[in-house]
Amino acid sequence: MTEKNQQLNKKTRKGLNDLGSEDIWGARGFAYAHEILRYGVSAVAHNHIAKMARGIHEGKLSIDEFIRRYGLDFTERRCGGFSVPLAKIENDGIFIPQQAYWNPKGIRLDRLIWLFEADLGNRVELYPSWVNKEYARKLIKREWKPSDLENPGLVKQGMQFSIDLMVVCADAYENLIKKYVPSDKAKELTRKLIAHYSELVNAN
Repeated sequence: MTEKNQQLNKKTRKGLNDLGSEDIWGARGFAYAHEILRYGVSAVAHNHIAKMARGIHEGKLSIDEFIRRYGLDFTERRCGGFSVPLAKIENDGIFIPQQAYWNPKGIRLDRLIWLFEADLGNRVELYPSWVNKEYARKLIKREWKPSDLENPGLVKQGMQFSIDLMVVCADAYENLIKKYVPSDKAKELTRKLIAHYSELVNAN
């Protein structure tokens, strides 16, 4: 896949960023906020960190350089996971809807994404579309440390984790909008973003 093909067109990016609070908070925006702004963005962050971590094993950069570049924090734990500032993912050219940084009052925050946090176990266990659950359980239970980023097997599993997480997000969104019905505009834009994110995480 070429870099050009991985870019979301300008009109769609603008449309997503221009969605108002009524399309994000409350019943009409619940599916988008929950499945995409929360978990879909997390899937993309997991994927990008895993892909970029391949450069450590390949000798392109050291672990310390990688941790500094992405602001990774292994000191504060969420059942073994570690964190990355969402802005670091966006800075690498990954499109992130700006509402992903908002709190319910519309105030922008410096959002952290917790990789392999315990909450993701609900995604693994409760959704049939997450087929291979055992490897994912182990990643979530793992006490992650910086040296794990040198392990090509763990990095590959991290990439698969992001793919499976995005599949669940896409399926859950379609199920939720039957109950929490979004506007036609928001639904169209969200489906385009889901397609883009799905393509992104599946790219080598």
